[in-house]
Amino acid sequence: MKVDDVRPEVQGRWALMLLCIVAVALTIFSIKTDHLREADEVLHYLYAREVGSVPMNLLHVWARPLCTLLWWPLAAFSIDAVRWTSALSLIVIGWTVWKCARELGLRAPSTAVLLVLMQTMVIALLGGVWTEWPFAAMLGVWLWLRLTHRHVAAGWITGLLPLMRPEGFIVGFVDGCCALLGCWRSREGKISRFASLLGIPVGTLVWAVVAALSSGDPWWLVHHWPHDWAPGSSYGQGAVSWILTVVRDLLPWSLIPLLMAGVLRPRSRTIAPIVAVTLAVFAVHTALWATGSFGSAGYARYFLTLCPLLAILMAQGWERIGDWLPKSGIRRHPVLALLVIWVLSAWTERNTWTRKAPPPDARVLTRVGESLQRAFPKSEAHAAHPFFYLGWETTPGSRFEDMGDFSEATITGLPIGAIVLVEDRLYLPSTRNVRPERLTQLGFERLDLVALGIDMSLGDTTGYPYLAGFTPSAYIRR
Repeated sequence: MKVDDVRPEVQGRWALMLLCIVAVALTIFSIKTDHLREADEVLHYLYAREVGSVPMNLLHVWARPLCTLLWWPLAAFSIDAVRWTSALSLIVIGWTVWKCARELGLRAPSTAVLLVLMQTMVIALLGGVWTEWPFAAMLGVWLWLRLTHRHVAAGWITGLLPLMRPEGFIVGFVDGCCALLGCWRSREGKISRFASLLGIPVGTLVWAVVAALSSGDPWWLVHHWPHDWAPGSSYGQGAVSWILTVVRDLLPWSLIPLLMAGVLRPRSRTIAPIVAVTLAVFAVHTALWATGSFGSAGYARYFLTLCPLLAILMAQGWERIGDWLPKSGIRRHPVLALLVIWVLSAWTERNTWTRKAPPPDARVLTRVGESLQRAFPKSEAHAAHPFFYLGWETTPGSRFEDMGDFSEATITGLPIGAIVLVEDRLYLPSTRNVRPERLTQLGFERLDLVALGIDMSLGDTTGYPYLAGFTPSAYIRR
């Protein structure tokens, strides 16, 4: 029996089972190898872990309220517990994509599920703590609700998206325009489409009101929004051609023709909102990166948010290519042909399946945090690197204002026994405002970390040129 002779429903279950196996296996692999790509993952975990002592973390613009709320219960256990939400999100994405593909009438809806797994960024970020994951899962739910004409529910989901990622505002704008256009062009569902518009701004309005009441600042949300990057800053601006690199990091070369066919020659007008949202997100991020606006750092991972939409577009493109080549295996055996391409793509993109341990400096700082916690269990610790707090049990609330900076008021106001970690890195010299001589003036004494039994060796620093001269030191106030 050939793969493509199996009924689509059974194919879908097989594809979803494969997706679940990959999601669980790679998450376990990531945890076993202690794989954390960036400090941002740890910082998201810290925001969730400290909600009990710093309630305003639930409203933080960078951390995002719904993501922090989702991770809060799990963060009480460990960062590894939080990392499982990426696997859960991927399973939700796979299920919604399959449902959407069936709703669109694709001949082989299971190909959409396979095209989720074939995305480079999906495999690379699986097992990580990223806001992109729950956002992509929610976007998949939104798409399914729109395609099944549950417009009111879709509108409320749209309203929640900005509380997970800034791309939610883009989706809200496009979704609102599509709903208005639907009210004008469609004879059916006008009332529900119009009612869906009422749900789009609700999430942001509730966020703004709660933040204003909690802080006493009626414009708290505006005042805490990321600012534009200053000219010459370490990152935050680039050329428009950046988007070409992003697409290459997002998808293997073999899938780009499928995406182009799905966008340029869709099989149905129903996917117009999918195309509109996808193009809008690409366009806005390109503009933000080119102008250095709103704290954009130009990460390719931003586009993981579009994972379910890209899968649907590529599945449409795959069937369109099959229509153009009616006698080919693509037309007669779409699932089998796609599986062959996946195996070949997985081999050529095999580096994305690997899982590396954190950078050498991150491992050292985690060890420093663990050792100082044991040596000074009652002390308050202030560090500029999130990995330090993986080893330290609590994070002071002031650290969440700007993890990489210390104000003079913060340092002078620290109690006796407080610890300050000073590190010299390429982009964070002497923790910005903290100088060793100033700490000495304030009554701080340098700790001998080696004498405390802390392994300060960096190990293999290949690929980390910024670690040259990395010399973290700790000071305690006497």
